[in-house]
Amino acid sequence: MIESPQAAALLRRAALSFGLFAWPAVGAQAQEVRLPSPGVVAEGEALVSELGCINCHPMEGPLVARLAPKRAPNLEQVGARRTPASLWRLLSDPHGDRPGTSMPDVLAALPEAARREAIEDLVYYLVSRGGPLDVTPFAVDESMLAEGRQLLHEVGCVACHLPEEPLDSLYEPYRLGEEPEEAAPEAADDERYVPPGTLDPPRVPFGDLARRTTVGALQSFLLAPRAARPSGRMPSMNLSEREARDIAAYLLRAQVVEGRYSESPGLSYAYYEQTFPSGTPELEGLAPARLGTWLDEVRLPDHRPDYFAFEFQGVFEAPRAGTYLFRSTSDDGSWIWIDGQLVLDNGGIHGTRAVEGAVDLSAGTHRFRLLFYEHGGGSQLQVDWSGPGFEQRRLRGDDFVHRSIPMAPPVEAGFRLDDGRAERGRDRFVELGCAACHEQPEARARPLERCDPNSSSGCLSERGGARFGWSAAQREAVRGFLAELGSLAPEDDEGRARRALAANRCYSCHRRDDLGGPHPDRLGYFFATEDVDLGDEGRIPPLLDAVGAKLHPGWLREVLQESGSVRPYLATRMPQFDPAAMEELQATLMRADREEDPPQPLPFSTEAMLAGRRLVGTEGLGCIQCHTFKGYRSLGIPAVDLATVKQRVRYPWFRKLLADPIGLGMNTRMPEFWIDGESPVKDVLGGDVNAQIDAVWNYLSLGSSMPLPPGLDVPDSAYELELAAGDPPRLVGVFMEGLSPRVVAVGTAAHVHYAFDVENSRLAKVWRGRFFNARGTWEGRAGMLESPPSDDVLDLPEGPPFAVLDDPAGEWPHTVGRRPRLQPRGRSYDPERRPIFRYALGEIEIEEVHETRFEEGDGVLLRRFRLSAPAPPENLYFRSTDGPRAVVFEPAPDGGSLAEFEEVVRW
Repeated sequence: MIESPQAAALLRRAALSFGLFAWPAVGAQAQEVRLPSPGVVAEGEALVSELGCINCHPMEGPLVARLAPKRAPNLEQVGARRTPASLWRLLSDPHGDRPGTSMPDVLAALPEAARREAIEDLVYYLVSRGGPLDVTPFAVDESMLAEGRQLLHEVGCVACHLPEEPLDSLYEPYRLGEEPEEAAPEAADDERYVPPGTLDPPRVPFGDLARRTTVGALQSFLLAPRAARPSGRMPSMNLSEREARDIAAYLLRAQVVEGRYSESPGLSYAYYEQTFPSGTPELEGLAPARLGTWLDEVRLPDHRPDYFAFEFQGVFEAPRAGTYLFRSTSDDGSWIWIDGQLVLDNGGIHGTRAVEGAVDLSAGTHRFRLLFYEHGGGSQLQVDWSGPGFEQRRLRGDDFVHRSIPMAPPVEAGFRLDDGRAERGRDRFVELGCAACHEQPEARARPLERCDPNSSSGCLSERGGARFGWSAAQREAVRGFLAELGSLAPEDDEGRARRALAANRCYSCHRRDDLGGPHPDRLGYFFATEDVDLGDEGRIPPLLDAVGAKLHPGWLREVLQESGSVRPYLATRMPQFDPAAMEELQATLMRADREEDPPQPLPFSTEAMLAGRRLVGTEGLGCIQCHTFKGYRSLGIPAVDLATVKQRVRYPWFRKLLADPIGLGMNTRMPEFWIDGESPVKDVLGGDVNAQIDAVWNYLSLGSSMPLPPGLDVPDSAYELELAAGDPPRLVGVFMEGLSPRVVAVGTAAHVHYAFDVENSRLAKVWRGRFFNARGTWEGRAGMLESPPSDDVLDLPEGPPFAVLDDPAGEWPHTVGRRPRLQPRGRSYDPERRPIFRYALGEIEIEEVHETRFEEGDGVLLRRFRLSAPAPPENLYFRSTDGPRAVVFEPAPDGGSLAEFEEVVRW
């Protein structure tokens, strides 16, 4: 039982290291913690490890790694990071200032007067180490706070820390002083589904940062957290200097006093003299050659002839809600962001070119940012805009204002460094044992193995335990652990891997062996940077099941230590922890997941490579419908680039993935291509499934040298997808208004086209005329949903096309039993390259193929169905355009039952 709030918070943080499946929330009292092993031994071990007992009580042998604690903060420059008042609060009440801290209250036993004297000495000593903190006001603007707010909640900080704002509020523009009343509600929802083994999310508070530090000091900490926190549990989030500054400003926004900021008319600009060979300015870390304000029509202020950049920023008032259109005519590149969202991209090195971008805005203030770069030759910039209530006109600087906001912690009057007090504080620091954790000298207390579990003095006494916030029950837990210390065995590789994953809170994002993964409270904070819908499985961090057998050692090292990533469309980042710890974790995972005698690929051959090239293209399995190749976008959603497969993935795992993606437990949307050992592509390698998998591996093994697969579009500025007479059907994955995120649009040479909702296994729309414009799908941001480019559209009714009905005259169901949809089985192709959509209703396997033709002067769609089942189902109906139609089964030649029929769709 957990009896004190401090101990409850401490054990909650330690619990995961020992495989606990639940723990109390911060400040919870008298809540029970379930342990993986009986008795108090596991709880005692958690406390001994987390509190760093072996920092004072030395220990040798294989159990050292098992009990190794996190390292205490490095205090070398603590005076340059924290205000004197915040150090006073921490020393006065460690558990109150930082609930759950492992720092003991070393002054608890002193009388009040002596206690205050000691605290003052220690504060002077700590401030002398690099301080006092420079509290000169740091000037920020509202755009920094807005960017920091978005970054904090999307890059991964809230996987461990309490969110500062509810998820819904992040979709609204940031306005200073208009934050939600409740910063981070996480109300329990009894209706939500929490996968078994999912752990409560960490709730690490940020604390009162506004009284503790400055924007500059916090920025430095975020850029290199291990300099101050050598344990590595606070990871680097791979932030740029600008990103770290903006997050720091947002976290310290309480330092902004109402009325302190100044507001000036015009756009502020920064002018840079720099060459950017790629044509895309990267201004991070560069000092501008000049700063200024622009009030007239937006054009280029004074500049040198070539190789320069301008960045304009300001805030404007949208008088009405609606669509606002921006038009930039530039030579060379220009870009416009509104509220941090890129709405116009006229980038690159080019002559005079005009590009437009539209954005839907609410009435009120919005942030504007314009970036321009001139490479060489002529230079030009002209920006126009229009919106509800006004026609297109030239954008002017006086349409905007820009704000300057000074930020600093509260001024502490009267504090002056005193060398004598600092020297006394240094002596107290050593005498009180602070150096045992913070500076790692040789430990002076008796070895842990020699600590008497029955002792009534020292740490195990009531007074001693109070220094750590222990309850009586937890003192007994430590006693129990010490009594069993001699019988504990070293952990195996899986145990060491689990401990390392837990210590670094990897289970907050990742799931391994049915433990961990994002909690529903935090799931929504895993953002994509563009309008991509691959489901939660494409948005959240990957499973770590058998990851040591899945990935090559080099790629796993790159992920753990060098920010390796294959999903550039995600805003959430893989944090970077202590390199030495990650090196050990990588080796441990490789040992824990190693396979005996794994299958080996066939030797490379040109014939197999060419067969694999055809299989991934539109004439084969259609991998290019979803996957990027060598940086070229897929025909639909931008899934993982397959040019990096050989670099990342081991062949045995790749083979399992292609053969049975669902059985591999990845919760993937990747379809099963080979059903019951049958290949949908019979004319490649004789339809041999194993040979085809090896052929795809052969092809992908070429990496960046592989020839592009047939059917892959490499669009420049053309987004129109049209077909000529005799062309085979063309497929493209789209985001379509009113349908699920998994829609395939199929265009035909007969100019009768259709959209098939794969997620719900139903034909959704049929239209005549032009096929499709893919601009919104390929370049669109949130809200860019497509519709057929035609007025001649048939919308088929919602709901499954097949259902078991007791009363055919009744209402057609919207679901199939307890499931919201039929079970998709992927697709194959007929001899005419028409897609065959495959899905299942229980034991009934269904194939649906569509043929378009002219009939009576109009194009029509012919739907053909083939259903197979072990036995004829009762009361199965098809929802035709004329109403429910009974499906009649006949005995199949090879056993079971079979039904085949067709329907002509006219409108």
